[in-house]
Amino acid sequence: MITTIAENWGNREFCRNFPHLHTQLEVAMPANVYVGFYWTLPVPWAAFTTLSGDVDVAATESRTIRYQRDLVRRWVSDNNGTLVCEKVFIELQPDRASKWITGPLKEALDLCRDYGATLLYVHFQERHSSRPHSFLDGVLRDDRVNAIGLYPDPIMIDGEAFDPIDHFRGWRKANDERKEQKADLAHAINTQIHHLRETGASWSKVAEWLNSNGNRTLNGKPWTADNARKFTSG
Repeated sequence: MITTIAENWGNREFCRNFPHLHTQLEVAMPANVYVGFYWTLPVPWAAFTTLSGDVDVAATESRTIRYQRDLVRRWVSDNNGTLVCEKVFIELQPDRASKWITGPLKEALDLCRDYGATLLYVHFQERHSSRPHSFLDGVLRDDRVNAIGLYPDPIMIDGEAFDPIDHFRGWRKANDERKEQKADLAHAINTQIHHLRETGASWSKVAEWLNSNGNRTLNGKPWTADNARKFTSG
């Protein structure tokens, strides 16, 4: 059975106060201890741009985080280990990895260093080069802390098989469809604006007409004379 130190003190409180618990943990800390690190990408069009720092809350906000958490916890349990802390991170852009993962990742590595723990993460790109993260790989390559990248096998979540690679493919397909819809919408709005301008409508009237007919900008904001003008000139 998995032993999770973080569960005993409360995950967020434990991670925040970790240095003050060092004396208490030195006595009973087993040899095979681990820190989990989980990350994901935002989906702005689905209003998913932030992530709770509490891993269990984050797991309800993101299936990708839920998958990583469950896979790591099961691995630790199977290896009779102790999971001392778990860290989560959400990227800034929906389509790329960034250097901003470095700070949160180094915090997790510092915890590993303090307590002789091994970092556990899911190495997604082991399967079909899915979701690579060169910045994460670079930090782990240059750091002396032991790290284990778990293979992204499908697992059961809530009684159903969950395959992270299929999950990523589904999101990519949804993103592609969203882009196509966005392009079609942009063309339709542009055509309507040009028609209104040809009839002599001012930019204020154009914006008023678009808003009154339920149209919004591609970012979901109300139309104004200024953004209508910029839209057609962009």
